[in-house]
Amino acid sequence: AGAEQAHAEEQARLQRLARAAADRREGLARLSGQVAARRSRVEAGEGEIARLQQVAVAVVERAEKAERDYAALEGTVLDVEHGEEGLDEHYEQAEDRRAEAAEEVGRLTEEVRDAQAEQARWQARVEALSMSLRRTDGASALLSADGVQGVRGTVTERLQVEAGREGAVAAALGWAGEALVVDGLEPARQALAWLREEDQGQAGLLVPELVAGDGEDRSGWPDLPGYAVWAADTVRARDGDDALLAAVAGLLRRVALVQDADDAALLVRALPGVTVVTPDGDVYGPGWVRGGSSAAPSLLELTSALEEAEAGVGEAVARAERATFALGSARKDLEAAQQAADDALDALHDSDARMTAVAEQLSQLGQTMRTARAEHERATTAIGTAEASLATTRQELGELEQRLADAEQLATQEGTDDPDTGERERLAEAAARARSAETEARLALRTQEERVTALAGRADRTEAVP
Repeated sequence: AGAEQAHAEEQARLQRLARAAADRREGLARLSGQVAARRSRVEAGEGEIARLQQVAVAVVERAEKAERDYAALEGTVLDVEHGEEGLDEHYEQAEDRRAEAAEEVGRLTEEVRDAQAEQARWQARVEALSMSLRRTDGASALLSADGVQGVRGTVTERLQVEAGREGAVAAALGWAGEALVVDGLEPARQALAWLREEDQGQAGLLVPELVAGDGEDRSGWPDLPGYAVWAADTVRARDGDDALLAAVAGLLRRVALVQDADDAALLVRALPGVTVVTPDGDVYGPGWVRGGSSAAPSLLELTSALEEAEAGVGEAVARAERATFALGSARKDLEAAQQAADDALDALHDSDARMTAVAEQLSQLGQTMRTARAEHERATTAIGTAEASLATTRQELGELEQRLADAEQLATQEGTDDPDTGERERLAEAAARARSAETEARLALRTQEERVTALAGRADRTEAVP
């Protein structure tokens, strides 16, 4: 037992020594690992600082480029704004021209409508007057007859009377105002015979050759006061028919026209033998007066009204044509003005788009500069933090390197040989011999015990035999 205990104690002592050596080796390894880790951290810190410095340099370059671009682009803003003002003014002028052109088109369109409406009114009047002038008596039958020669139309159609004198001249001419003009006495006789044979009624016929020259000699005519004119001076032949004009002048011999009944009464008294006619158609002759209300206008008045209506139609047509032509030109001007206004508006929109693009670019550059400044600040802060951390790590590395050097020096001084195991081996052999002797003793003891047991059994059996 003593050998076993001595061997166990020696074994424990050796284990303690091994653990102590392992602890020293582990401490040196741990310090070496810490030193390596600090060196890695120092290298990583230096690399991070270098990277951050490169980032800071790149950020500074980007910020400087953005500032240069911002300054260059900002210099163009005034030019763009100046151009914008010019485009605004150009568009306003173009829009004013377009509005004026549109107003002119509207005015001319209204004028065309007015002219067309006026033409329609005059045309309706022409048609109504033409219907009124259609004769249904013997004169109209003669005018439409094929076998009658020498009839040239009515006196009214072939005469032109001074405006405003139509009613007075018609009253002065009487039946002759609605008579037909014939080329001679023989054609007149044939016309009357045809009317009788065909039972077409009666007609008045004016034969210029029978009255030609009667109104040309005015030697016996008195001088008229300022308020009167000779009726013969207010008419003329439409086609230059001097014979007809002379015949009419003969019918209007010594016939004067005045403005009202008072002037007529005054003139009849002042100039006996002169026939006086008022605008109302009252006739004051030598010893007689004819007049009163008129159931319908005379042919001369109707003809004059028809001529006026036809002239109105022509004038309205001309006015409509002029307005239509002007409208076409105005519409072209409007199209050109509209195109110019659209172009000016497009240019203004393009300028607005450029201004917006410039503003967006300036905003982006400003954002880039702000971002760059923020990144530079962050990079600078990070560099400072990394340098501070690197300094701390370098300090820790220095301390750990010093500790490692001290530990290695101490391990060298104490030695690194393993503990002596000879005593342990001797004690192990002694313990083995003791265990062997003990085993042999135990075996011998066991053998003796078995023998004693066997003898006791034999004794017990002997005593039992009778």
